Amino acid sequence: MTDFHWGLSGEKKGFAIDGGVRATSIVANIFMGAALLGIAKKTALPNGNLSWAPIKADSLIAIMSTVGGLCGAVFMPIVGAIVDHSEKRWHIGFGSVLLLCLINMVQVIVSEDTWVFIAVLQLFAGFCYTTHLVVVYAYLPELSNDPEELNRINSITNTFVYLGQFVFLFTAIVLSFITGAEDVGQARISQVMVSVIGLIGYNYTWMTKMKNRPALNVMDPNASYLTFGFRKISKTLHGLKDEFKPVLTFLVSITCAEAATTAFVSIAVTYTTAVLEMEVKETGILIALVIFFAIPGSLIFRKVTNKIGLHESYMLALFYWFSVTAISPIFMNEPSQSGNSYIFGVFWGLGFGWLFPTQRSIYCLIIPGGQESELMGLYVFAGQIFVWFPPAIFAIMNQAGISMSWGLVNDSCFFLVAFLVNYFLLYGQVMRGAIEKAKETQHKRIMSDDSHENKIGTFVRTSSSGEDGIEMGEVEVYGVTREGDTILRVSENDKEGML
Repeated sequence: MTDFHWGLSGEKKGFAIDGGVRATSIVANIFMGAALLGIAKKTALPNGNLSWAPIKADSLIAIMSTVGGLCGAVFMPIVGAIVDHSEKRWHIGFGSVLLLCLINMVQVIVSEDTWVFIAVLQLFAGFCYTTHLVVVYAYLPELSNDPEELNRINSITNTFVYLGQFVFLFTAIVLSFITGAEDVGQARISQVMVSVIGLIGYNYTWMTKMKNRPALNVMDPNASYLTFGFRKISKTLHGLKDEFKPVLTFLVSITCAEAATTAFVSIAVTYTTAVLEMEVKETGILIALVIFFAIPGSLIFRKVTNKIGLHESYMLALFYWFSVTAISPIFMNEPSQSGNSYIFGVFWGLGFGWLFPTQRSIYCLIIPGGQESELMGLYVFAGQIFVWFPPAIFAIMNQAGISMSWGLVNDSCFFLVAFLVNYFLLYGQVMRGAIEKAKETQHKRIMSDDSHENKIGTFVRTSSSGEDGIEMGEVEVYGVTREGDTILRVSENDKEGML
């Protein structure tokens, strides 16, 4: 077992910093969501419905999450397919967050007069965010082939994510107390902060750390990216079904787990506001607790993961999330019990720090090489395709007058389903076989410059048919994996060359 150390360089460092900067958008959206919910309830009709739609005002955030999740589910795999078949990975990754920063700057104008416009902008901001997520996750499998190193990178990135969120949230709350800002004022402060942090952080990361990649596959020049994306996704799914079925099964698990964790934020904001009657500042403190304890969660459970194994640790994390979330309404179902939410905030924070590093590491180890962007697009797709479902059920139950406590129980059931899928369909030899099979394709992966310290040689690649010994360009050799696979990186004069 290698000793844990914090040092990251090159794209590994860029990946971690990008995570920390990106995470501030989530906190800013919490403030914006609370502000929009407050305005919606304030301007609602006497029956509690919005003035422009037969929807309860306190269902607004859940419905926005539903619409945004559906849009993301449709377009994210297409983005991944486009990135894999063009030399625009870096451009899409950087451009998507610059557009996100622009939207954040516009959202500073939120008020009772502009809130509907801002709610629509939130949907576009979500699209930019998930587009960026697809691109940046495509770099992850290329950072290392070693399970422990991947776990280390993900744990450090998770620490950056939650540390960034905590510092951002703490600063926003302090500024709100100093200025005396209420809900809308807090949302404006958070949008100014996230815009400034994004412009500085993303420029540093993408201009100095992250590098472009050549197209991993060639597309018919007469084909359209839109239609080709759909066809390629269909072909990829069929290919996975035939040769990498455990990847599809794990994606089903991710679908449930990601839907539950993503929906948890919007459900929690609505629950604390409507059921526990907590003010935005109190909700902010709760979220700060969750974020703060996610940091030690990432570090503590990294050791657990190295001790018992990635998949075993992931299954325990799923069952942990199910148990904690399912029992939480028993202890916090009325305003007088709002203090108990802080205790559960600690438990939820530890769970966040545990779940995501193990999930991403497993996926990177079982996917075939040469399709990183597209398959990471499917990863985000799996997390988005049902992200609308828990808040949709929550909204339907609320519209029907059913207690919101059942909304949290409903969310926990998705973790249970994910656990059962992993235990009965993937645990043991199936997962071990999937990892071994994926290793056979890792030579197709264009590794990050800093994944191996020294170039050990070059050779001239010829056409695969070998006819006439046609030279296709020089290929750099950077090392071998522990299993003996050659690690290659295509040089600039051979961007089409892949073995």
